[in-house]
Amino acid sequence: MQIDLDYNFSSIDKQLDIWNNFLNGEIEDGTLKLKGGEIRTFRYEYLEVICADVEWPKDIVVVRRINKDDQFIPIQFTIGQSTKKDMSEVDQMINQVKEGIYFTNIDSYMSWGLDSKTQIIVLRLKKSKIKEILGKEHPFCEKLDKNQSFYFYETISAKMRSIIYELLNNNHSEKIRNYLCKSYSWILLSLLLERFINREDKVYQEIKEVNLKQIFKAREILLNDFSKTITIKELSRECGLSSTRLRDLFKTVYGKSIHKYFQEYRMEEAKRLLLTGKYTVSDVGYKVGYSHLGHFSAAFKKMYNVLPKSFLSK
Repeated sequence: MQIDLDYNFSSIDKQLDIWNNFLNGEIEDGTLKLKGGEIRTFRYEYLEVICADVEWPKDIVVVRRINKDDQFIPIQFTIGQSTKKDMSEVDQMINQVKEGIYFTNIDSYMSWGLDSKTQIIVLRLKKSKIKEILGKEHPFCEKLDKNQSFYFYETISAKMRSIIYELLNNNHSEKIRNYLCKSYSWILLSLLLERFINREDKVYQEIKEVNLKQIFKAREILLNDFSKTITIKELSRECGLSSTRLRDLFKTVYGKSIHKYFQEYRMEEAKRLLLTGKYTVSDVGYKVGYSHLGHFSAAFKKMYNVLPKSFLSK
């Protein structure tokens, strides 16, 4: 059996009732208690918080519609990989079920399979507060004023992850739980917005769902095989975009150029492989697309300020 839930994502006041109509749990003190976990909601000035830690009893498809006239904007932090096995990575990114941070006002179509575990924090921040934090001169604030569609993606840092786990496992008494949730939520927001402010490429193109599919397809092609070199022209042709449009939209979503994203991603992959202890420096260099070991070592040192050989020996 599959649950299909289609709802407008506005105030959190009715969120638990909407979910409970389908999941048949028990609501108590702002918490929907289920056999496989719980969903909690908190409300503060300028900020609404939803914490979900659930193992689904059935297949579930959720259509979450965003009202662009709503005075709050959702920022979703998704932990782990909690989706149906047959969902492509492109669809995982569009539908916010792949691990990461999703800052967007575009509708999402989330899908989870039976017994899959979902850990999500949604912070709904008031638009006026975002403008106050970023400053009215920030180019993104103009997009907010015009109600344009936007989509930004960021990875979850180790520090963010620890805060998310604190939010999901906040089992203190009600008053303390509320204070801690507020504190943790603002720390999480501060870490994200600081990264957002410091983005190297402050490109904020309006973006539609069809553009997201094109950008995520570009990312998928780019990272599919490190040994193959693909030009921006070839990549744009594969995705159905002009080279300029591809560059701008990629920078909008990821906050960095295609080249820099590719370089950082494969250095992170190289670091991950080295940490397994299963490979030599040469093996790792070849796996991330380098035919010349010296070039790989220089690129690794540029990012991590240490040679891969020294990193491996630590």
